[in-house]
Amino acid sequence: MSISIIISIVCALSFFASTDGQTRENEVAFTAGLSSNMTVMPGVLVKYDHVFTNIGNAYDPSTGIFTCPQDGLYVVQMHAAAQANSYVWLELYHKENGVDTYVDSVYGHTQGDTAAMGNNAIIRMRKGDQLYMKCADYDGWESYLLGDPSRILTTFSVYLISPVFMDVQGIPSNGR
Repeated sequence: MSISIIISIVCALSFFASTDGQTRENEVAFTAGLSSNMTVMPGVLVKYDHVFTNIGNAYDPSTGIFTCPQDGLYVVQMHAAAQANSYVWLELYHKENGVDTYVDSVYGHTQGDTAAMGNNAIIRMRKGDQLYMKCADYDGWESYLLGDPSRILTTFSVYLISPVFMDVQGIPSNGR
């Protein structure tokens, strides 16, 4: 298990320590990764198949989509590893009110070795909003993601850091 996955899980779980062992309604977190190499065509969503944690069951590994169960501020972390002599260009999208909006991306190119990349964001989300990662649709480039069950290096994590139940001054409704 890579150090970035361990840090993501520890950070997420630190928010959810409860004295009675029960998951509370406002506890939302997941981390998922790829357990095998994957070639992703432009515009196609990445489906992270190895779920480390899914508190609140908001991540669906069959679609690769996180569906927000409650309003709040969420941390998003994405890490990717490129197979040797290849490219990776993944983009994070936030679907709000039926509109898909680009948030940020991870990009890497390597010759002769593998490459690792990462990025993160804090996003204001409302119940029903969605987040997903997809291969950038640029000039027909495919992304060649590195995956291995013994060392999962390509991951996607989201966790709630603060429930928000009303508009907060200084935070636009689109979360950016």
